[in-house]
Parts: sequence; structure tokens; C-alpha cells
Amino acid sequence: MAHTKRHISIAHMHNVRDLGGLERHDGRQTARNVFWRGDSPHAISTDAIRDFAAARMTTVIDLRQPSECSVHPNPFLHHDGFSYHHVQLFAGDTLQNLPETLQAFYVAVIAQCGTPLAHIIEHCAAAPAGVFFHCQLGKDRTGILSAILLLLAGVTEASILEDYALTADRIRDLTRELTINPPAHMNPQRYRDLLATHPSTLYVVLEHIRMQHGSVVAYLRAAGCSASAITRVQAKLCVPNDIHGA
Repeated sequence: MAHTKRHISIAHMHNVRDLGGLERHDGRQTARNVFWRGDSPHAISTDAIRDFAAARMTTVIDLRQPSECSVHPNPFLHHDGFSYHHVQLFAGDTLQNLPETLQAFYVAVIAQCGTPLAHIIEHCAAAPAGVFFHCQLGKDRTGILSAILLLLAGVTEASILEDYALTADRIRDLTRELTINPPAHMNPQRYRDLLATHPSTLYVVLEHIRMQHGSVVAYLRAAGCSASAITRVQAKLCVPNDIHGA
């Protein structure tokens, strides 16, 4: 496992990176090796699992739908030394009935999925060490959760959007392969649009939270997240050194 700036190179994964090292409003950076975001780890080796353990990324939060988990089972499920949590954002077992645009989908997540997002923050707060969270590509569901965590840490909007935009290069080969055979139920151009990664898409999440709730803390509290969990997550992200004490 190799680190290139914030990107973490893991065989058979494409889009893993550390939420540490991002600029906060107070001029400091988010703590490293506390939260990793990524794509599905279904194809990783036993050696890679040991790398996660060595990095103390021992809490795994899987944001995928049950059908995705069935096709690509999570290797951390039932694996000794890891705490695995499957928290799907949407009820049911399909992502077929998506809004027409990706921006509308993102707003729907924020508007409709506050309860599971609050549960995720509770899991993050309770984690004894690092947290790795992922969906399938590490782009949309993962990108929205990343934004919520970074807002809690007081990261600037510019840094949040820059982090989101990094995904485009990381999954370029994956999206190229996916667009060759789009789902039968979906218009090919619409499918390409849904696979895009434009900062303006995530910006609607930041704007919606600000305009409808005033702050991400207010949003999570309204969704049922405890104040103590929010404070613990903020403390984890805002400690100037990393989780290993280095």
C-alpha cells in the first residue's frame, strides 16, 4: 500500500484517499488517517486487508444497496479485527428510479436520507480507530458523506469541492468501461451524465444544507444525531496530528 499525497494506492481499488490534510477555516488541516473514503473493496487481497488493519482503518461503513453487496460481497464482513456496518441510504434494493439529473439526486439524498446519515455519524463517533467508508465507485454516496464530515471539521467549501473533483481522474477508466454497456433501463447519455464528477454537482449539497438548515450540525441534529456524536467526530477530524499520535 502506497500513499501519494492524499491518495492511497491499494491493488484492485481505484479511488481511496484520506480526508486528512484539507484546509480548514482556522488555517489548520484536517487530521490524517482518521477517515478514508473509497470505492468498493470487493476485489482486494488478503494482503490489502492486512494493510487496512495496519493503518488502523478497522471500522468499515458500506453505503451500497443490498443488490450491490450481493454481487460484490464485502471482504470485511465477518473478518476478525474489523467492525463492519452496512448502512444503505435508500430503502428498497434498487437505484433505478433516480432523479433525472445528478444534482437532483444529491439534493434528494440530503432531503430524504438524514436518518441513515445520522446513524453513520454515530458509527464514526463510536469507532475506536480509523473509519473507511465507501459505496461502489466512491463518487456519489461517498462524496456526499465526505462533504458532511468535512463540513463538520470546518473545511472550506473550496477544499471540499476540490476533494470531490479528484474522483474524476481516479475513476476515469472505470467510467469508460461502464459507459460501453449502460444499463438497459437507462438512456446512454443520461447514464454518462450520472457518472460525471463536476464540483457544481456537490455544491448543491452545501447550498441546500446552508439554506435549509443553516449548518451541517443543525441538519444532523434534526435527523436525530446526538450532539455528543457530532462533537466526537469533530474532535477526531480537528486534532492536528494523526490517529497514531505521530
